[in-house]
Amino acid sequence: TCEINATVKGAGGILGQSGYNIFMSKIAMNGKVVGGSNVGAFIGTVSSGASLEIKSSYTSADLYAQGVTDRNLGSNSANVYVIKKQGTVDAVATQLTVEQMKGEAAKENMTGLSFRYVWETVENDFPVYNPKDGVWDGSVVSSYDDFEGSGTEEDPYLIENGAQLAFATSKNSNLADASHYKLVKDIVLNDTSYDGWEADARGWLWNDKARFNGELDGDGYTIEGLYWNTKSNGRLGLFAYIGKLDSGNTHVATVKNIKFVGASINNPGAKSSSLEGAAVVAGQASGETVFENIYIDETSAVNAPNIKGVAGIVGRGYNEGKKAHVTIKNCAVLATITGGEHVGAFTGTFWDTKVVITAENSFANTTYGLLGANSGTTVMTNTYTTTVGSYDTGAVQVDADKMIGEAAKENMPALDYICTWEIVDGDFPVLRKGGIEAWDGSVATELEGEGTKENPYKVSNGAELYYMVSAFSNVAYDKAPENTPYFEIT
Repeated sequence: TCEINATVKGAGGILGQSGYNIFMSKIAMNGKVVGGSNVGAFIGTVSSGASLEIKSSYTSADLYAQGVTDRNLGSNSANVYVIKKQGTVDAVATQLTVEQMKGEAAKENMTGLSFRYVWETVENDFPVYNPKDGVWDGSVVSSYDDFEGSGTEEDPYLIENGAQLAFATSKNSNLADASHYKLVKDIVLNDTSYDGWEADARGWLWNDKARFNGELDGDGYTIEGLYWNTKSNGRLGLFAYIGKLDSGNTHVATVKNIKFVGASINNPGAKSSSLEGAAVVAGQASGETVFENIYIDETSAVNAPNIKGVAGIVGRGYNEGKKAHVTIKNCAVLATITGGEHVGAFTGTFWDTKVVITAENSFANTTYGLLGANSGTTVMTNTYTTTVGSYDTGAVQVDADKMIGEAAKENMPALDYICTWEIVDGDFPVLRKGGIEAWDGSVATELEGEGTKENPYKVSNGAELYYMVSAFSNVAYDKAPENTPYFEIT
């Protein structure tokens, strides 16, 4: 119902004219714009020295995306939808009909808009702007006081949003700090549900002073949309650095139980020693580090075509001649990985004879090997890959189609499909959320419950099962059936 009616040069639905650089995002213009010349649904006139960048927007007005015939939409413009284009001026915009923009058809035709967090379809009408909470806003909490928990193994700091995750990974510069963190929700750093989401993406935080030496337990939750795009920094990943080089360090830096979805790590820079290291989890590792139950899905990618040390889990090792041990256990890397030198699905460049890399019960679908380079010791058990590299001693080659569905059990038989991995029809195995712990041989001393029909004894693990069998099997309940205990396997 809005209307702009001005017989002047430079009439626009959002902005009439400007001599400055313009950025617009998440704009909808469905009103009517009438002007003398240089008329646009979004903006009328932009001076020749200025730039115009529009993202994730649409207009159903009977106009073009911008009304200046000698100014094109900037090359960074993306996901712009219009019903009329003006030659090359709106070259990056997508032209649709009114019907294609209405109702559920909008989702099918405007695939570069987020209908998950930003836009909402309306029956027989155009999408409306209806933003929802849930995506990281780029903020960082200021201190440990912004967490529930105390940071101990028994009472870890609880992470329920991107601001807390950013603090844990980029603000902790105290190497003596071995704090424990635990995800309690899926974390959405960027919404990856729509095409071209990277055009709107918020980059992750980089701090070369932050060296994580604690534990991050994902508890089976997902981190979605981790994004990097820089030519200036090396050691890219969720963590820039992980682990500590110190003979007196007794901490084992650990990242476990996390699924990464839609991670996009990009470094298009030239080859340089200062830019080495790019991966999804950690740009660089030192000392004793463990990566356990990590799943990097096929929608993720690491793209650093000229960089040394590119991988899915750890980009590079830095050990200065000191002993170091990297353990990769129950991990899967399905991401697309492109690098310049020392490229691997698990690790990139580890060029020190005192490094030990252990990989077990893991697999990868990769055009490279598992390890980009390791001049130290490699120990691989029950580990499978579509491509065996020069440093993958002990790995077993399996074609990708033989890793899918029930075929995975036949061709990757040493993986634990009871406690750790779950078969998926038509896809690669996935980690069981939370996992199932195998019995460690211990024996419980009591059971929860009263043993009555109404409140039976609860048996939740092997230790309790052993106790049940050993403690109750020799009692003559046939002589006193009213005392027969009840049990429940939970």
